[in-house]
Amino acid sequence: MITKREWLILYWCEGDKSRRGRTCKVALTSTDPLLLKLFIYGLHKFYGVNIKDLRCRLTIWENIDEKEAINFWSKELGIPSENFWKSYIRKSSKIRKGKHPYGTCRVIFNPAKVLDQIIRDLEHLKRELTEKLKIEDERKV
Repeated sequence: MITKREWLILYWCEGDKSRRGRTCKVALTSTDPLLLKLFIYGLHKFYGVNIKDLRCRLTIWENIDEKEAINFWSKELGIPSENFWKSYIRKSSKIRKGKHPYGTCRVIFNPAKVLDQIIRDLEHLKRELTEKLKIEDERKV
């Protein structure tokens, strides 16, 4: 389906790699169910994360039914609805009206050791890509 290298590039570009004090989280936010499914797939396949250990938080507009949005994302991602935290509800905007009918979904996993391993894997990938760029640059000269 997706290689570890592809997954790391996806996470490198889109994922939250933050550490705030003692809080560490692996997270990705999107309006695209496929992107979030790939994120979940990689967490499970490459890092052994159980889908039941994932949490979600939605950001929705005030005109969106929260229960309906949770049901949509729960069904799409296979994450139990009880794993959804209280949604962040934003005031409606004329610009955004109807654009994302189920809001944005943030998939979160907290244990630091998984984030540490992902960061190590990303650093390894960055070194590898940097070396390949150097070789390509040398060939151009």
